[in-house]
Amino acid sequence: MEKENKLSKNIEELTKQIESSNSSWRNFSRGVLFGIGSAIGASIIAAIIIGTVAKIIHSVSYIPGVLR
Repeated sequence: MEKENKLSKNIEELTKQIESSNSSWRNFSRGVLFGIGSAIGASIIAAIIIGTVAKIIHSVSYIPGVLR
């Protein structure tokens, strides 16, 4: 009987935790933060790629028509 009560309490606690973790506000805020992080990460990667390509183009100045 005691084990059943413990099990029942544990199930109720888990149900409350699951309900709170699936709230709309929490999902919305996680989505916003994920979007902001993705945008910042993509900007950093794009800046690194553009900087690298610019250095390569600048160092290959002997090709006619490139950087006169």
